[in-house]
Amino acid sequence: MGGLCVSGQSRTYNISSPWRCIVNVGKDLAKCDINFNLSFEKSFGEGKETLFWEDRLIGDKAFKGKFARLYRLETTKDVRVSDRIHWDGSVVSHNWSWTRPLSGRANSELAEMKAAIITSVFNNSSRDVWKWNLHEKGFYCTKTLSHLIDEKMYGNNSVGVTDVNRLVPKSLNVFAWRVKRRRIPVRVELDKRGIDLDSVRCSMCDDSLETIDHALILCKIAYEIWVRVYRWWGLGTPTNLSTGEMFNGVGNFIRDEEGKRIWQAVEWVSGYII
Repeated sequence: MGGLCVSGQSRTYNISSPWRCIVNVGKDLAKCDINFNLSFEKSFGEGKETLFWEDRLIGDKAFKGKFARLYRLETTKDVRVSDRIHWDGSVVSHNWSWTRPLSGRANSELAEMKAAIITSVFNNSSRDVWKWNLHEKGFYCTKTLSHLIDEKMYGNNSVGVTDVNRLVPKSLNVFAWRVKRRRIPVRVELDKRGIDLDSVRCSMCDDSLETIDHALILCKIAYEIWVRVYRWWGLGTPTNLSTGEMFNGVGNFIRDEEGKRIWQAVEWVSGYII
């Protein structure tokens, strides 16, 4: 029973609740223009597992937000749908319980709410079930969500040519995306987020702070790997290396597009291994 959102806002869940994790995933997907939390809709049956005022029955907002006056006059705030309305074929009956007789704007809200209920489809012979409107059959499917994320992030019209490299696995593309946005969990970045560490110095060489640039390039151990990679490609000794150039560029010293992609893949794989 319940839902992911109430009145357009995420609910507050107990820290151990799996729904808390789902809501947090929805916040991340919103950055990709995927409204995950609002993609779940209730298919109503008997109404015994749905809260009349708290859950989203119609549209993207719960009745407590749409009809605030009526909600204030409700005697039982956590009442279920089956306790307030009943369908018998095409005939709907109501069982209201107010703290006082309705008047003025409250009556107008009640008329509006009844009209909204009439347009909904209820089936008294079945249970309430959730449907995922991002899948044509209403079932939640991780594969479908994964394809949707790829489409939003890697669509032909939404990203630049250097944002995705089809020659490497998706995990490498995600890694490059995180490097470009400074989201690699090196010690300095973890310290900024309030994580208590014994030291923020490089765990490999201990010569400097473990920043993203140091961990991937400037550390003497990492740099030695880049020297070998550059020599392998006949490029001499690398100088003035930067993560921005490596993960945003495509090898401007290479003329053909396929060669640029291959060199970019080599850089990304090398950085990932480091």
